[in-house]
Amino acid sequence: MKQTTAWRRHRPWILPITLGIAGYFLPLVGLSLLQQTVKGWSESIEGALTTLLLVLLALAAPVVFAVFAIRNGYRCFRAWRRAKGKYTKKEVRTLELATQASNAWENARGLRSTLLARQVPPVITVWGIVPNHGEAFFLDAPAEYARFYGQDVTYWQRGGVYIGRPSFVALGLVADSVSNSAARRNAEALAREQWREWQVSRVFVSNQRIVCSAGGRNLSFYFNATSGLYADLASNTLVVEFESAEPLMLHGIYVAQIAVLAILNTHGEKALIDHPGLAPLN
Repeated sequence: MKQTTAWRRHRPWILPITLGIAGYFLPLVGLSLLQQTVKGWSESIEGALTTLLLVLLALAAPVVFAVFAIRNGYRCFRAWRRAKGKYTKKEVRTLELATQASNAWENARGLRSTLLARQVPPVITVWGIVPNHGEAFFLDAPAEYARFYGQDVTYWQRGGVYIGRPSFVALGLVADSVSNSAARRNAEALAREQWREWQVSRVFVSNQRIVCSAGGRNLSFYFNATSGLYADLASNTLVVEFESAEPLMLHGIYVAQIAVLAILNTHGEKALIDHPGLAPLN
């Protein structure tokens, strides 16, 4: 049983080496047999072409299979190292991120359970923000931040004065038209409504608002000014609309916890069970 397991583990690199050796010797052996058994083999055109083909095959096969053997051998080596608990820096970072995401998800589920039990979650101290009367903060976590809006864009139109032959003038006018058209399309793309200000923000959530540290200042988004809220926990995304401000998007592994607190404060306790955005936490 151990021998079978060892063969399956090492087969990805042993098999290409074997095929590479066979791919080198078999064409040469075949060529030697043809030269010995077929009269006038080397003097015919077919014989010369076949000889060239077999020689190229003998030279190429070891190289091709060596590449597969090296690649598969490295994969087997990495799998063996991982089985021993030894990881590369990239693998360690990947595992750390996966652990953080798993912990954040379980914390979101625990937070919802705590709120459904009508218990108050632990209150945190936030020194950089002055709390309002009766305000308590419950979460301090990073998230990607973006706002949705359009903007006015100014662009310059090119217009030259061309003197000379008609072909030269026509060419200059065409160049101006193409340049102006490209500048107009670029300006329209920049002015179009879209998600902007992408950055990693420090997000605080209280019983009254979401505070995002973005652009060098703390921006407050109050729950009582919210007009729409859309949670997609499968993609770790929360979009909040407001009566007199641009929509806010938050994205990241801590969004589930932010969404739980936001939905509680905008839709009430019953929404912790009924809101479709929180269904993945079930």
